Amino acid sequence: MRKLFIFFAKVFNLRFFSYVVAKIIEAERLLKRQVIYLLNFEWLNTIKYFNKFYKDNKIHILDIGCRGGLQKEFHNLNIEFYGIDFNQQEIEKLKSENKDKGNDYFFLKIIKKGNFSFPHKKTKFKIIPFDQNSSDKIKLKTSQSNSYQSTEGFNEITIDNFVENYAENKINFLKIDIDSNDGEILSGAEKLLNNKCLFGIKIETHFSKINTGKDFSDIVIYLNYYGFVLHKIIPTKRVSSYLHDYFLLDRPAQNFSGSDIYGDLVFFRTLDQEYLKLLSKDEVITFCKILETYNLNGMAIEVLFKIKNKFSISEFENSINLLSKDTSQKVFPNKKLSYYEYMERVETNPDILNNK
Repeated sequence: MRKLFIFFAKVFNLRFFSYVVAKIIEAERLLKRQVIYLLNFEWLNTIKYFNKFYKDNKIHILDIGCRGGLQKEFHNLNIEFYGIDFNQQEIEKLKSENKDKGNDYFFLKIIKKGNFSFPHKKTKFKIIPFDQNSSDKIKLKTSQSNSYQSTEGFNEITIDNFVENYAENKINFLKIDIDSNDGEILSGAEKLLNNKCLFGIKIETHFSKINTGKDFSDIVIYLNYYGFVLHKIIPTKRVSSYLHDYFLLDRPAQNFSGSDIYGDLVFFRTLDQEYLKLLSKDEVITFCKILETYNLNGMAIEVLFKIKNKFSISEFENSINLLSKDTSQKVFPNKKLSYYEYMERVETNPDILNNK
């Protein structure tokens, strides 16, 4: 009997040990998932002091391919949201879930303008580099309005037509994710791209479609021409079907590892001083709020320095203090430093920024 008891005790302990090990491995995998997610979306893990202070300044967002609703980076911010999708069930679902949130959803199909295709890279398109400091003015052109055609089931419409008819030409941020030739529908957005109040664009693209006229570099060059510069690349990893691996999300979507097959490109206006002078004070604040949303606080501070005369001295200093607060508190915990105090400390002892 004693031997039988010892045998069952060993089996039980072995199973318990195996159970504990399995749980530890699962916890490690989930932790790794969260770490990778936060590394890919680091702006989700920062405090938006500037947005909180200027909470009354609304951000107008147009989301083409709005499946799942508002992007996480814009949660808890003061926004006016227009969502478009050609999946009617998804639109009906989003409408029922967002009855009291002031979001508008539309069952439409966004189309390109005519027979547009991206020009070859050797074109007249003007490249505006990230560090340009020249005073060349951004050309603000106008385009002819494109009529949209009704087809059975839903309307086909260009971006410009939608913005003019439904959004009163008030769009500050454009997001495109339609799982096809996302870049080509920009051909129907000429008016919007020339609108000084459009500050940023997020567009999904495939990195592997080379020499097809749909290459992601064509999108970069096309938007450079309108004064938008690429600032973030958010890749989506996929493993080969010959060797399955864990998914990053709780559904069969992107993986922890694998090839960067496609992803999101995030563009913002060039910080050309002549362009910035065209903006009103409220428009500058909205621009800086969007930059802070994507953790580009340094860019937002640069914007404020370039047109500081639009603000009073106290407004300007308060704004740059808000935009530097999250960073300064990470570098100097428990210290309440102004922007100038923080910069002086770092420039006096730059080693403080080295990872130890």
